[in-house]
Amino acid sequence: MVYINIGTLVTTYGPCDLRAITDTYSKGNALSVRLEGTDDGYWCPYATLSVNLPEHAHMLEEDEFFVKLWSENSELVELLDITDVFTDTGKSVLHGFEDVPVWKLNVSTD
Repeated sequence: MVYINIGTLVTTYGPCDLRAITDTYSKGNALSVRLEGTDDGYWCPYATLSVNLPEHAHMLEEDEFFVKLWSENSELVELLDITDVFTDTGKSVLHGFEDVPVWKLNVSTD
């Protein structure tokens, strides 16, 4: 696992320091990205940014992952898109009724 500092984001719930935790999904070996947040010095789970689509994992390049941008992640994804930690690659796949974008992690996980 790799921890990557994202910085402070201001959401509708207030400011929160966020960090990304990267790992690899066991099925498909795609990059997994979870977020932890703190506003009091204690890190706790905040959101799961990636979604595992093993049937499409072959289209991902190094440090790329599928982004869950629906439901509870919709506002968060907009805020993260303006950081320099992630880049929208412009690629996407259709999964059910959702167009799932591919983002690149701009920080080495080695």
